[in-house]
Amino acid sequence: MPKTAVSQYDSLDVSTLLQHSVDEVVTHSYVKRIPLPNSKKTLALITLDNGKDHTRPNTLGPHSLVELRATLLELREEARSGSLGAVAITGNPFILAAGADLSKVGDIPDVITGLAMVQLGHQTLGLLGELGVPSFCFINGLALGGGLEIALNCDYRTLSSAAAALALPEVFLGLIPGWGGAWLLPNLIGINRKAKVIKICADVQANCTEKIST
Repeated sequence: MPKTAVSQYDSLDVSTLLQHSVDEVVTHSYVKRIPLPNSKKTLALITLDNGKDHTRPNTLGPHSLVELRATLLELREEARSGSLGAVAITGNPFILAAGADLSKVGDIPDVITGLAMVQLGHQTLGLLGELGVPSFCFINGLALGGGLEIALNCDYRTLSSAAAALALPEVFLGLIPGWGGAWLLPNLIGINRKAKVIKICADVQANCTEKIST
């Protein structure tokens, strides 16, 4: 049986990665269960929140990803038990997530540890498409890099008109969107529109919804 995006990393060791991120500003994954109408099942709403305001947006460092992964694995088990009908994920006011936490990139000691960060993100976000129930991302604000890839890994997405930016700006740092964006986005909207997401919507003043649709 071919391995899925999640199961291929079952033996992933992130202990060294976590040791180099002890002072990370952790983006927590808070879960609220909302009863679904005409059903005994619930929707689990995950809110990403680092406890800061818009001047320090949510980011996804190793500890944040490990917490989100644990949350999603728990919800997957609930889905298997039949008590969960859907999962949704959103962010604190004005922010979904500004992508990976790059503040400690310079402290990564070797290639293996750096690779573990990529694989941890791929595994965690990949779970959003392997929960066994529909997954939704409510893009309530800024969604950059890994933040946008959260949405792309979900089954369904909504975009608030108040979202300041929607982009994969890591390409300007010479980085490939490694948590699904390089493959998921062009397959969702086409390669030409993907280029617009990268080039145009990195401008926080751009009207992303209007420009992508043209």
